[in-house]
Amino acid sequence: DVGKRQDPPTTTVILEDAPMQECRVWGDPQVISFDGQLSASFHFNGQFYDDSNVDSYKDGDYYLVKAPTLQIQGRFSAGGGSHRSMMRELAITGQAMGDKVLGVKPNAMVLDGDEIARGHNDAEYSDDAVIINQHQGGSLIEFPGDDTVDVWVQQSQAAVNAYIFMTA
Repeated sequence: DVGKRQDPPTTTVILEDAPMQECRVWGDPQVISFDGQLSASFHFNGQFYDDSNVDSYKDGDYYLVKAPTLQIQGRFSAGGGSHRSMMRELAITGQAMGDKVLGVKPNAMVLDGDEIARGHNDAEYSDDAVIINQHQGGSLIEFPGDDTVDVWVQQSQAAVNAYIFMTA
């Protein structure tokens, strides 16, 4: 009909076989982004960056993931006589985990202010928002409300290393 609004056809995309991508953060800090860029040397907008023109060792709180249903932040600070920062804490929150906040520190995990694990890499916890299990020398964090992301963390004396796995 002329003059009558028609909705465009819809398409459903099923991502069950979508490849997983990963982001890694470890050490002082070394970061490999989801697109494979290394923090010590990378290309952005056609320009090459390395330690001579980018300081990837600054202290501060930075988003590692900022998605509509999940946000992951790392807190970086120097210490132990080094001028280079390390990831000292990791915070995870969002709709995927019922807006609860999970904090990962070198010696503890805290969920909404309550300590759920003490020590290094020995967390075992489960509720409707988050499942944490020991896995390959660290802790695997899964979210029942979102099967597109998993986080593996390894706690050391002074820092937290993290691998974030997400579907593309």
